[in-house]
Amino acid sequence: MAIYRSDQAVVTFGAEAVLGGHPEAATSASTTSGTAALNGAHEAGAKYLTVSSHSGIAVGDIIRIGGVTLNNELRKVVHIANSNTTYYIDAPTSAYHPTSAAIAVVTLADADQDKYITFIPGVYDTVTVPDMTPTIEPRYFLGTGAKRNFTAAYKGTQAYNGSIPSFILLNAAPLRFPIGRMMDSASTTTSNATGVLALNGARKRGDQFIIWNGSGNATFTTSVYASIGTQVTDPGGSEPREIIKIVTGTGTAGTSRLAYPLKYDHADDAPIQIVSGNFTHTILETNQLDSVAMNVHMRDSGETAANDLDRRFFGGKVGAATISAEEGGLLVMGWDTVPFMGMVHNQFADPNSTIGTNIDVPFSGTFQTIEDDNIGSKTTNASAAITMPTDEPYYFSQGTVSMFGTDFARVRNFSISINNNVEPRYYIERRGDTRQRGPSDIVEMRREYTMTATIALPDSIADTDDTTTLFKQLMLEGDYGAGMRGFNIRLLFTRGTNDTIQIDIPDDGTNVAPSASGGAAVGLNEQGAYLTEAPHPIDGSNPFEVSASLIFRSMKIVVIDSEPMYP
Repeated sequence: MAIYRSDQAVVTFGAEAVLGGHPEAATSASTTSGTAALNGAHEAGAKYLTVSSHSGIAVGDIIRIGGVTLNNELRKVVHIANSNTTYYIDAPTSAYHPTSAAIAVVTLADADQDKYITFIPGVYDTVTVPDMTPTIEPRYFLGTGAKRNFTAAYKGTQAYNGSIPSFILLNAAPLRFPIGRMMDSASTTTSNATGVLALNGARKRGDQFIIWNGSGNATFTTSVYASIGTQVTDPGGSEPREIIKIVTGTGTAGTSRLAYPLKYDHADDAPIQIVSGNFTHTILETNQLDSVAMNVHMRDSGETAANDLDRRFFGGKVGAATISAEEGGLLVMGWDTVPFMGMVHNQFADPNSTIGTNIDVPFSGTFQTIEDDNIGSKTTNASAAITMPTDEPYYFSQGTVSMFGTDFARVRNFSISINNNVEPRYYIERRGDTRQRGPSDIVEMRREYTMTATIALPDSIADTDDTTTLFKQLMLEGDYGAGMRGFNIRLLFTRGTNDTIQIDIPDDGTNVAPSASGGAAVGLNEQGAYLTEAPHPIDGSNPFEVSASLIFRSMKIVVIDSEPMYP
């Protein structure tokens, strides 16, 4: 008999424009019956739809919101209220929909061009799948003759906690989610000297299409990459820059479909430039983390598609993460804790259930299967195949570690831990399906950074030598005479020409000694890293080793590679 095997599982992720809005287009879904129209514009993240001109839509129907040349997505109707004018849906919407946007009952058609949750964090072999953990609470009533046993059990909250521990890092795809947002720039930009490309109308995060104008001889072609916006130093700036890929829509003006939804809002007339060459991805801290959706696909050993077990988790935030490496190994990362808001799945009916065929079993929905040949990024146009990443890993031997302006040649290992202390919150709110009792929100609390490293000491020096050492830094406590300052740390991994990962601590750090300007400084919100432990034990290590522990207040990651865009 066929079985489900761990080594056949496919776990992918994608970025959400808003918490819980797992993205997937529906351009290939076919209309069946039942229609409505949105009554008023709906921002991304809407948990219910206010509609007008409704006809033939019932609880349990799969609907497409939006037309095939506008933002569109699938959701399931789980409750209808207010004389059929309010549709509660199984997950928040992933994109903006204007007033009067069409709604139609549809039948799903699997299409690669509609899939966005196709990225893998790296090379992984174990995943803690965030399946629902229910709270079943026993209650003890007086006067029921229950003796010492509980009288009745009731359903409480639901939690969805997962992780992807210790995966081999291949590229920048997973790096930004525990930190903030990614700003993109290219080494080569087409100036469009004979014309200008610009947005025709403002666009929003999550948009799948852009409308643009080209003046003079400026044109778009399919399969090109382009940048939108100008701001590359501040993810909260008025026009943050990102790189997009055009997959449909060419000429001097018109509507173009994007390979992946927009990561930022963009104003009317925002500049658009064709880009190529090498690409720089700068990851900067933000107060509010972007959320992720995770798709888990399991096909049995008999390769029978009808037996697939598919689950999709939405509204996840990376609460804690680790970046580490050790001698003879590779640069690895772990998403250590990722709480989610909820899930949908593809399982139909349980013979013990009397819920009804219209809504099948709780949280069942309709979404596309993401198989092993869907992993990676789109290649040329909307209907082209998705290609698996082929990047080499980053080797420990390719790295350098610098602290307080000194390169340490004998670092045996390091580990950077990021803790966002996220907390699921359960608010009073109307859910379409009363069985949905997952978190209403996931909130970031105080951010904490720590680092550990095992460092073999350099060659011995005279006690009168003024060379900077770990021991002296421990004694100074980050105070060099003018107040608490701390020091800079830089970790650099070079995979090839124009192919690097650079981690700077603090976020404006430079590779300089504490006495130099740049990076760590005295003052509020200016300090760098501090040694909290650096014991010099006599433990048999030769050469002498120090297990250092550090804290720091901020960091920045800059990745240079040939990948134009990430989720």
